[in-house]
Amino acid sequence: MLIESKRHFNVLAEQFQKAIAGHSPKPIRISKIREMLAKAVGFKSHNGLLNGLPIDSQSWLEPEAVDRLRELLVGHDGIQAPVADLIGLALEQMEPVIRNVDSTSDDRTIEDYAFVRTDDFDGKSVICLSPLGRKVYDEVANLRDSIPLISNENLNRWEEALLEVMERHPANPWPKAMYCCDIASSFWQTDWCEVLSRHPEGGFLPDAEEGFSQYAKSYAEELLPVAKSAIEQFQRWLGPHAKNAADP
Repeated sequence: MLIESKRHFNVLAEQFQKAIAGHSPKPIRISKIREMLAKAVGFKSHNGLLNGLPIDSQSWLEPEAVDRLRELLVGHDGIQAPVADLIGLALEQMEPVIRNVDSTSDDRTIEDYAFVRTDDFDGKSVICLSPLGRKVYDEVANLRDSIPLISNENLNRWEEALLEVMERHPANPWPKAMYCCDIASSFWQTDWCEVLSRHPEGGFLPDAEEGFSQYAKSYAEELLPVAKSAIEQFQRWLGPHAKNAADP
């Protein structure tokens, strides 16, 4: 099976930590386990592995990976263990856990959809979509392409379809953000903002259509709860990374 997200990899690390416990003189920190598993399959670090997802779980059973993991364990407190058997056991026990996790979207967190890495060039924090996050992103983009927003009927169909994606992925703020961004133009928000910025006193120019300002305000209030939810999710997830985030 494929290791497609940070949560998938964490499950593998947790299972291997349990498997190796009886062969280690003292508990191995889960962060150390993650680093060793990443290096075993050719990555320099845990973050490097996350950036390289998805990965076939069978990669850890390759002879070179087993040998490298054995070396890393010996270098860590001199641990001697039947590595091939233990990693095989961890992979076997991991699969039902992952299937259970993937069957319930309510159990997911934003880290299943994306992760933060540090850019090698300027040291800025960059948001990267996981394979699962990319699938959701593409699903929303495909909805937009398949239902052009050229009529009220299409707008209603698109809105219902996107709300259904949001319900299936409540921990993912991207569908909410894309909902607000894409639907804003149909709700006159883009034109409304342009009018405000051009007006010398920051007010409204004469309405292009009857009821323009009334409808713009009404639709803005309708979008506001969705926008707030997305912003709050991004803020909680980014935490200290927000101060060092790369430009959009």
